[in-house]
Amino acid sequence: MQDNEVFKLSNICAKYDKKRVLDISSITIKRGKIYAIVGPNGAGKTTLLYILGMLKEPTSGNLYFYGDDGLSSTFNKLVARRKMSLILQEPYLFSGAVYKNIEYVLAFNGGNSQQRDKIVDDVLKLVRMNNHRLNDCRKLSGGEVKRVAIARALAMKPDILLLDEPTANLDKETVEIIESLIIRLRDEQRCTIIFTTHNYTFAMKLGDEIIFLENGKVVNRYCENTFRGKIESKNNVSWFIHSSGLQIEVVTNRTGTAVVSVNPNEVIVSTEPISSSARNNFRGKIVKLEEQNGYVKVAVDCGAEFNAIITRHSYLDMDLHLGQEVYVTFKVSVVDVI
Repeated sequence: MQDNEVFKLSNICAKYDKKRVLDISSITIKRGKIYAIVGPNGAGKTTLLYILGMLKEPTSGNLYFYGDDGLSSTFNKLVARRKMSLILQEPYLFSGAVYKNIEYVLAFNGGNSQQRDKIVDDVLKLVRMNNHRLNDCRKLSGGEVKRVAIARALAMKPDILLLDEPTANLDKETVEIIESLIIRLRDEQRCTIIFTTHNYTFAMKLGDEIIFLENGKVVNRYCENTFRGKIESKNNVSWFIHSSGLQIEVVTNRTGTAVVSVNPNEVIVSTEPISSSARNNFRGKIVKLEEQNGYVKVAVDCGAEFNAIITRHSYLDMDLHLGQEVYVTFKVSVVDVI
């Protein structure tokens, strides 16, 4: 096991009432990265999160935590859990003031009241709840409850943060706070963050790596024409700049790091440059051709790989083949800035 590997799972099987809910051949989680576990309801996301959090043992398989056998009878789960914090989709807060919920968990670790007060203030500032320190938890909104729960978890200074559907049913402000906090924890504290979600856009926006679950199994999925990069404004025109140097014109008021996506059905493939109002035009080579339900998916490497869905008639008419030089074209309006 490599030094930066936090978890290593192999041949993990989990059952409920004899029904197999997880069947995972291999997953490796590395330190200081953000992992998104994506899938529909019932895919096994929360079960996997609980196994990682040492709250549930798999029916069979291997789980290593920092190189130690996490399923061994001699493994100290309590010590392992102290390196992690888990935040449930619907977290529970004790009645009373906000600060008391955080101070309560700190009291178990000792330290004087002045030290505890400073930690409480610091974590409440991180989630922008420092003005609610004395508020009654029973009067908080759903988003505020989630933020206090995150603050409480961070007060323990975990190496690993586990979040179950962290942005489900929350207001826009809270979602933005959680997003920025997750990135900050990774960048500034090298915290390993693992969250579940059914929201692919959220996963793409934050996840360094994405684990797709379907029916308890890890499956290979990717969102075609989804790219990471940065947005810059030049002469009142916004450009998305891919790591390859490819520049895509976009419509947005944002600048900085971003993810963009282009619907494959909106991408035009041609053997010659076309004259149209579409402002994004790139030359590349066909690297993959695949028939799908009467249509043909064409993958073109233009520095970034674009996928287009065309009719079989168009495919035959253009006589497309692997390695052929073609052009891809799409309108600015179809580029979705995530």
